[in-house]
Amino acid sequence: VPESIKDQLSNSFSAWKQRVVQHAVRNQLRWSRSQAKKFLEEPYYYSELVRACRTALGLYPYHLQRYITRLCRVTPFAYYCEMLEEMWREEKSYDVMPNFTAADCLRLVGIGRNEYLTHAQTFKSKSWLWKKRKALRKEILPSEPRDFLIEPWWTVHGGIMYADDLRPLEGDVQATVGQLARAR
Repeated sequence: VPESIKDQLSNSFSAWKQRVVQHAVRNQLRWSRSQAKKFLEEPYYYSELVRACRTALGLYPYHLQRYITRLCRVTPFAYYCEMLEEMWREEKSYDVMPNFTAADCLRLVGIGRNEYLTHAQTFKSKSWLWKKRKALRKEILPSEPRDFLIEPWWTVHGGIMYADDLRPLEGDVQATVGQLARAR
């Protein structure tokens, strides 16, 4: 490391390590191709990356979705639901969310500016229920993503399905998922 950088970091290895991880998270680098893999385990790295993106109200990192859904079990739908919950809890305005993030959130969750404001009022009036977070979440947020048109030019890749994910599904849906998994 050049001397000028060592001076900026007070010649501290821990400060350098922290900067390396911050750089990888900020630039949403793949764990296997970043220097952060020397300091953090893969699941922890991706959970930090998701947390940083959500805190900054950024788009879901779709280019890393295969790793995030497998290791952290955070889908785009769950990501945006958590983001909306945090915004309501911190009483943030919908306008602080960047346009592309708002559009993606509307596409998946179905909550736009007007719905956000309506639900924000509900949230404020029932803030005492926040300790019973699941009940409030069921009341305000949808339980599954909105249906949307899958365009013919899209490429669809199968995700990871765990046994817990399959249990609540009906028999014919379980059979279809099984067929798709075997066709891989």
